[in-house]
This record gives sequence, structure tokens and C-alpha cells, in this order.
Amino acid sequence: MKKFFYFISAVTFLTVSLPVHADDGNAKYSDTITIGYRQEYLAPDDAFSLQFDSLLRDWRVPKSSPEDYGKNVKVRVSLGINGQNYQPVLSLFNGEQRYVIAQGLRFELLAVDPLPPAEPADYRIKIAVQECEDVGQYLVDGKFEEAREAIDNWLKEPKDWVIPANVLIPVYVLEKLTGWLEYHLAVSDAQVLSQSEIIISYSNQDKYEYKALDILSDFPMQTGVFHDFDGTSLLLLQVDYTSNRLEAVKDLFFPGQSDEFSVTDDYKSPGDFGYQKLFYKEFEQLFFYGTIVWMGCGEILYPKNWNIPQEYPLTAQLDIVVPKNGFEWAGVKEGWQPPSEDMKSAWLSVMPSVLAREFIAANPEEKVKVYFYRPSVGVGDPGDWKWIFILRNQFSPTTIA
Repeated sequence: MKKFFYFISAVTFLTVSLPVHADDGNAKYSDTITIGYRQEYLAPDDAFSLQFDSLLRDWRVPKSSPEDYGKNVKVRVSLGINGQNYQPVLSLFNGEQRYVIAQGLRFELLAVDPLPPAEPADYRIKIAVQECEDVGQYLVDGKFEEAREAIDNWLKEPKDWVIPANVLIPVYVLEKLTGWLEYHLAVSDAQVLSQSEIIISYSNQDKYEYKALDILSDFPMQTGVFHDFDGTSLLLLQVDYTSNRLEAVKDLFFPGQSDEFSVTDDYKSPGDFGYQKLFYKEFEQLFFYGTIVWMGCGEILYPKNWNIPQEYPLTAQLDIVVPKNGFEWAGVKEGWQPPSEDMKSAWLSVMPSVLAREFIAANPEEKVKVYFYRPSVGVGDPGDWKWIFILRNQFSPTTIA
């Protein structure tokens, strides 16, 4: 009973700074929240709701241990703001996502207590919340100049980056910039198309928009104007083999367009360690790279930073949409290939995706490519296997923002 009472106390007594006013009279929101496992916090005036959903990973060790694995811990939270629901994943590990930006608020994971081992119900997280410029919301609202200025402001901020000697500074900064843009929950994907252009996709009232942002200079880096994306996008939809659950989405961008979309591959058989790479043949561009391990489990090395399906709008329609000319296997090599009927069952989990429907409508005659990724072979664990559905869309500029 004492343990339970302490847990409730930890959840009840929050460290809170109420909204204050800056010298210019604008309200500035600042709040630090401590919340228990599976507990929910409702901000004053219903500004947002936050729930600590689950502890996804915790590689820390007790203080008494001679080992020290730092703060390698990851949690999932549920965030509700103005009728929008998000499920971001936050980490304390360097190099992983520590914060997210949603509708002008920045949510940063500060701490997870106690150190393991502990019962799930004993865990608490501390999150700092403060107002900030939200590039994603600016884009959704059509405020392109404000979005550009916010990006320039971020580029001007001093950074503690240590840039490797063999990496060009502009390349490094652009990669950091696209990573930061993806911290905005309204932004689905951001990708460097060239050293003079980045592509940003975002959801606007259940419709996806794609904008290109020009980069004018390298030292210091400065942005130009937003304009419509002129090129090709591949949509990769990852479905779990055993549960047929859509679990990850990635949008990739390529300059230019092509009449055909063919897939070639580079395959190394897993005597112990192997891999398979898939290429967009007409562009000679890599779009998938996964390792394969005999009596073990490989991983997807490219693309990185897949998005969770909850970041994409779903349709309420119950109809089943299938490609007019069916499906086409990609990257088929040695080993067992699942029956086509299994693939069709997996496709049903893709159907609620508004973005998938948009891609099919844009290319009604094109077959959907299907890659069956088995990172574990030999004995193999079906729980590791994935379906990858690959859809294509092409864009031509119509307007300048």
C-alpha cells in the first residue's frame, strides 16, 4: 500500500509554470509535467492532453552496477491538441528524437524514473512543454514566408555539432535540417533532393501537399522560396507479416519523371550475413537496403526514420481499392515466397491510408510493386518478416508559393 500511495503522489504533484507574458505582451506557455505510467494529464484550459502510453526500451542499469549504458531509454506518449491525436516516440539517447513540435508547442523528454529494474506502474516521465515556432503548422496554414523565416532562424541558432572531417559542412547541415523538420508532427517527411533543394511533405485537411524549398547559400546557409515539387515520389508501406498490421510508412523523393517504373536489385546470399538492395532502375537510385542474417535477424538500413501510420490520415470509407492491373513481385530471390493470397490479406491493412489511395488514383494503370523482406533466415522467425508495398506518384509544378 505504501508503494501504491507513493506512485499516486508522484503523479498528482506536478511541477507547473503557468502561462506568463513576455515584454511584448505575447503569452508564452511554459510547463514541466511529471506523469506516471498509463496516466493522463490535461493541461489548463484544455490546451492539450498527454498520456504516458508505454516504455518501449530501457537499456539503463541500476546505479550499483559496474556497467554504465547512459540514458538509452525510449517512451511512447499520446498527445491530443485541438482535436488532433498523435503518438510520438521520445528518447533520452543521444542522436535519437528527444522532442516533438505540435501546433506551436514543443514537448521534450527530460527524464525517466526510476532506474531499472522496476515494475511498469512505478515508471514516471518528466516532459518540458513550451511555445515555439511551428514550421509544420505554418505550412498547413499556408504561411510559407513565416515557415521560411522560422527555418532561417533555426539555422542561425548556435549549434554544438561536431562535424566529421570527411563530411562536407553543407551536406551535414542539410541532413540536420531535414531531421529537425521531421520533429514537427505536421510534417510527414523531409528529404534533401540536392544541395540546393529540400522537399517537405505535410498533411493539409486530409490531403497531402509537397513543397520544395530552395537553398540559396552554404555559408551561412540561407533559404529561398517555397514552390511546388517537380519530380517523383515513392511511397513505401511496411506491413507486419504475422499480424497484417500496417506499422510504418516512408515517402521518398526523386528529381525528374519517368514513363516506366522498374525495380532492379543487388543481392548477397546470407551464408552468414547477406543483404538485398532495391533500385529505381530508370533513375538508378537506391530506395531500399535491408540486411539478412542466417540464424539471426537483419535490419533495414535504408530508408531510415520510417513514420508511424498514425501520422497519416485514414479514410472512413469501407470500400476495398486494389490496383487495376494487380501486383508485381520485386526482389524475389532464393527461399520461400509467401502465397499471393497472403499478400492480398496484407494489402487490406493499407486500404484505410488516404495517401495510398491518392497514389493509386494518380497511376491507375500501374501495378503495385511488392517486396517480401525476410531479415531472418535459416530457422527464421516470421515475427521479423515484413511486406513492403511500393507505390509511385509523379508531380508537376502548378503554382509558386
